[in-house]
Amino acid sequence: MGANISSEAENITPPTSENMQKESIDQHPPNTPTSPTSRSIELKNTNNKEENTKYAIPQDVKQKSSQEILHYLLRYLAQGIFLSPIQQQLKAEENNDNNSLQILDFNCGSMGTWAKEIALEFPQTQVIGVVIKDDEIPSKSSDEESTLSNLKFIKHNLSSSGEMENRRLPFADSTFDFVHSRFLLRQIKEGDIEHTVITELVRVTKPSGYIELVECDVRHFSDGPSTRKLTNAMLDYLNLKGHNGQLSENLARYLHQTSQVGDITQHDKAIPLGHWAGQVGELAIQSLTGFFRETTGLPASMKISSVQFQELLSAYRQEVEIKRTFVKARWLYTQKLSSGK
Repeated sequence: MGANISSEAENITPPTSENMQKESIDQHPPNTPTSPTSRSIELKNTNNKEENTKYAIPQDVKQKSSQEILHYLLRYLAQGIFLSPIQQQLKAEENNDNNSLQILDFNCGSMGTWAKEIALEFPQTQVIGVVIKDDEIPSKSSDEESTLSNLKFIKHNLSSSGEMENRRLPFADSTFDFVHSRFLLRQIKEGDIEHTVITELVRVTKPSGYIELVECDVRHFSDGPSTRKLTNAMLDYLNLKGHNGQLSENLARYLHQTSQVGDITQHDKAIPLGHWAGQVGELAIQSLTGFFRETTGLPASMKISSVQFQELLSAYRQEVEIKRTFVKARWLYTQKLSSGK
């Protein structure tokens, strides 16, 4: 029997209010067993003082890497570092010294920001961050991080081809209570995500444990000609490399294909781009511009010079202000069936 998909995802329209009240987003994932439930998505009021929220954007965020900036943006928009309903388990664990929750962060990145944060916030957990590809093992840079005894990082690639040890994660079945992974679309080919990564993430999750995936797609909404030129070129470039710039549209289907998960909950949140949206928009366009710049093969694939590419990026940054452009971030979480192995 197919898993139901409940979704905060109806009618994508550009934000029109200065205060960015409630806006809707329409993204029905293709080939899913059921249609998502119609709800709305809330855009944060960027005129509010972020420092009054628990998950405030750090004051020095502009000095951080694009990877870290995106982490803090998503954390602020979601008002948390995860959406899976595991808070009760985490709180119960605080009073139980004999049974720590096991948490996996797959594709934790060279900074390991999410893994470090959940290990700090929930010291009774045991957290493992898996670094993939050419990323370096994250260092515990701050004094606070250096004291973390509940966090470790390992390096391990997953691929549908190649050596057998790269086709499986180095963990036994049903090891983790919570498995988290995000930003896969540039790191791993879609075929490997569908046939190996998702299967392995489900395998190492305990029965009744949660799996959460987060992805930001390349597609922009309320875009103009320069933005479309840039994003279409990026989508084509990724496709040639075997990657899908619209990966979030397929993640629910890939989870469902394992036949080992229950209902899938899906949350879409809009990330506004540009100064018109205050601090959130400024940081988002900084992060997205970095994303395009870091894709070093993109200008050549477009058959334009580096100077022309910089001019296109400048036009893009101006255009998002006029069009009030935004992108979509998608969170999906599901629970492994209790009969799963």
